[in-house]
Amino acid sequence: MSKWLMMCGLAVWAFVSPAFARDQPRTYVAASGVTTVEATVGGAHVVVRITAHALDGPGAARLAQMPARACTGSRAPCSLVDDIDIRVQGERIWVPKGAYLGLADVTSATVSGAGATSSLTLNGGDASEAYIATLDFDRARVTGRSIAPATEPGKPLEKTTYRVVTTGD
Repeated sequence: MSKWLMMCGLAVWAFVSPAFARDQPRTYVAASGVTTVEATVGGAHVVVRITAHALDGPGAARLAQMPARACTGSRAPCSLVDDIDIRVQGERIWVPKGAYLGLADVTSATVSGAGATSSLTLNGGDASEAYIATLDFDRARVTGRSIAPATEPGKPLEKTTYRVVTTGD
């Protein structure tokens, strides 16, 4: 029986691991505090700081049940992403709040890419609530975000494109 369970576990890992493993190793993301992910991508040094907080203390159970919260139930207490700071070659790039607000229970992060475009991949949730959030960015700004179920990483359920809009002088 245990050999059968081990084989099933290996099969799941082989199916899901390509979605998690990219060019760089994964970094565990803390439920509270700041997690730093560093990588060299396309010759550029990239530093990402993910700030999160856990919903604990008085009223946390009520807050976690609010419809606006994205808690997946995979972490207790629920962990919400408060900020993502991305720096390329030491220069901070523009990260819209919509790229990270609503992400919860993030467990690992990876920076990957080649050339002018890079990606921050965030793995969150667990079991049926597992998701992969990908933030695509260049040397100046985040250009897009996609959210896909971990079981089908190539089939995003959400895709957002961020554009620079200028108005007349």
